[in-house]
Amino acid sequence: MPLARVEIVMRAASHLIKAIGARLEVVGLDAAAATASAASGSASTEVPFGNKTPAVSQNTFIAPNSSLIGNVTLGEGVGIWYNSVLRADVNRIEVGARSQLEDRVVVHVAKFNGDLPTIIGENVHVGPGCTIHACTLENNVSIGAGATVLDGAVVKEGARVGAGSTVTPGTVVGAGELWEGVPARKVRNLEQGESQGLAEAAVVAQELSLVHAAECGKSPEVVAQEAHEHYLSGFNLDLALHPNPATRQRPGVLFDSDFRGPRKDDPDDAEEWQ
Repeated sequence: MPLARVEIVMRAASHLIKAIGARLEVVGLDAAAATASAASGSASTEVPFGNKTPAVSQNTFIAPNSSLIGNVTLGEGVGIWYNSVLRADVNRIEVGARSQLEDRVVVHVAKFNGDLPTIIGENVHVGPGCTIHACTLENNVSIGAGATVLDGAVVKEGARVGAGSTVTPGTVVGAGELWEGVPARKVRNLEQGESQGLAEAAVVAQELSLVHAAECGKSPEVVAQEAHEHYLSGFNLDLALHPNPATRQRPGVLFDSDFRGPRKDDPDDAEEWQ
């Protein structure tokens, strides 16, 4: 057999081996995606306690690995993000419409040292890693990442607590004020542009929560199919997606209808002939 012909056969065989390997990876990816989706979809996020069961309004996002326990009430459009825990065992937790509690937020209540529920108003944004403990956050409040608000504290409407700050028990943060530090102290009043920016950020977070809700609501079959298509998009494997040559977008990278190697006149195969 002429040397050129042997080279063509070897390159064609190389393409075929690569394609088989890619297909095996896709099969594994499909199985992994289905398993992961099924596991996350089966996670329990709403746990009754005593005679109280969490009450959830419409259009909410409750991440699969978050937990609502006991006397929790969520308004419409609320987002409870990944790994967050709302435990209302000895008192109640209320979260107003469109408020967002981001990843790893912990919300507790108190009863033994006073009747202290946790009340979170509307359009409130609580950053990741916060602890909200037996306190009140009024409407349009923003709590920075990693901050802590403790028993009996009140954060008034439109106020901002800076990242990593601690609002000590019984403290009142005034409306429209910026507080920072450990313990938190008033820094200044927020300017109008800052308040508007916080309000816009809350809207963006609420819209994003609906996207996450849609993604988390997909069935294992849909997740596996999307993962399959995304994986194949990294390869030029029309043959895998379109096994029927009549529906293929172009002649296959592996073989055309005559079952021969890469095409010399195909720009996509040009490198094979250099």
